[in-house]
Amino acid sequence: MRADQTKPGNSNRLFDKIGSRANRFDQIRLSLALLVVLGHSWYLSAGPDAHVPLEGLTLMGFHQYSVFLFFFIPGFLVTESARRRQGDMAGFVLARMLRIFPALIVCAVLTPVVLIGFGAWENASASDALRYAFRLIGLIAIEFNVDGAFANLPFANSVNGSVWSLRHEVGVYALLAIFAATGMFFTHRIMLALFAGTVIAIAAFGHALAGKVDGGPLFLVFETRYVIVAFLIGVLAHRAAGLIRLSWPAALGLLAAALAAGQILPEAIGIYAIGTAFSYLVLCAAYLGRDPAGLKHDVSYGVYIYGWPVQQLAVMTHIAAYGVAPGPLMVFLLSAPLLVAIGTVSWLLIEKPALGLQKTLRRMPRGGRNPVGAMAGTK
Repeated sequence: MRADQTKPGNSNRLFDKIGSRANRFDQIRLSLALLVVLGHSWYLSAGPDAHVPLEGLTLMGFHQYSVFLFFFIPGFLVTESARRRQGDMAGFVLARMLRIFPALIVCAVLTPVVLIGFGAWENASASDALRYAFRLIGLIAIEFNVDGAFANLPFANSVNGSVWSLRHEVGVYALLAIFAATGMFFTHRIMLALFAGTVIAIAAFGHALAGKVDGGPLFLVFETRYVIVAFLIGVLAHRAAGLIRLSWPAALGLLAAALAAGQILPEAIGIYAIGTAFSYLVLCAAYLGRDPAGLKHDVSYGVYIYGWPVQQLAVMTHIAAYGVAPGPLMVFLLSAPLLVAIGTVSWLLIEKPALGLQKTLRRMPRGGRNPVGAMAGTK
């Protein structure tokens, strides 16, 4: 142990936390997934033009910041995975794919079957169900509007409004893998700068496309403009971990300053500032406090990918029973317990076994003991 490095439990320096299992990221991810469900409840209760609370203060909805943080957390954690697998990028890519696709495939196949069975997708055929499933699994052409699905609900013809982010998650993992495969990403500052420059250029191009695209490959660039930067913030937090100390007063002060600045800065810059403040807050929540520990089951992914269709079914059932759409809080209360149960089943039967395949398909090489290349030690 170096002279400037203390034991993880006795230090608030982020550098000393990386690689430790003593964290609360499982709880945070589940909370974020439920916040996405809560935010979507306003749209599914009142329609696509609804507004969630506090949008004026935070510039975008709290559920959208939850998705932002869903990219920040992997940016931070997956960068460490890439560092450990520097000699095995194929293993790194396999691990990421096993985390995303097995549960997604089941969701893509099961969702249209359930909707047709419950009469929520009118006049749908087996070919319609297969088409939906294949397009979702492929991620490139996700169908957001599906004629006849939930046709008479406030947010009609929409099967799943959450899964759009998965194609961008695959994209940022691929981008990181490309740079990490050079063998210099963790030892040369120039490679980190090139990675950051690439991300910023993509995000800037996405902002330039605002109002000019509505579908097609360029729409993907527009759609990724915030989440790809969130991932970059996570990568930078990992790479600069030796310079970051975690403090609740600093986190709350940074958030207050970002919220105030967001009212005077250009909207995009304000959103990035607030998102960065939330990201630092997440790190504090993950590592600070007494004996942090994760959950027994990581159910957040299942909650996220099944959230929208289950909420739509809750709205449909409420309308059938009472003749009116439920309010947003009722939509959330009807859906959340069921989604946690579904997420648990997905984790136990699909996601956890799929992740276990990594050990049998590939052998993970050992990385160095030092969890990060400190910024001062890179070239």
